[in-house]
Amino acid sequence: MKVLLARPNDFLVYDMSAWLRSLGLEPVRLSKLSELTAHPVTEIAGLVLSSAVTSAIPESLGAAMGAVRKVFPRKPVLISGLARLESARVGLARELEGATLKGPAEPAAWGQPGVLLYVHGDQLHARDPDLQKAARQHLGLD
Repeated sequence: MKVLLARPNDFLVYDMSAWLRSLGLEPVRLSKLSELTAHPVTEIAGLVLSSAVTSAIPESLGAAMGAVRKVFPRKPVLISGLARLESARVGLARELEGATLKGPAEPAAWGQPGVLLYVHGDQLHARDPDLQKAARQHLGLD
């Protein structure tokens, strides 16, 4: 199964790709949002959007999220970033209107519609087992 890096940030993309491969997934880095439609829904486990200000894709996080939801309305989404979860919840609330940002320590939320799993860069480096469990459940792998 593939995971689309739909708003990749160069700082995290290498670590994110390696981490996704460790979960048995194939990361696919997009260079523009119009490439979303090139991937059959049956081949996609989920999508990753970077919350960084800069990205290889010029659209904002909110615009990228809107495009993702139009093409893949029911696919799970992971948001990556370097801010702590509580700061990200406050800072990204407007961009992620209508969605709830949850961390790996909130298992009741994983895989639920409207829930976005937040992946902090430090968790990728540490190969956090709680994050791996959360991602596997959120992406429907377990």
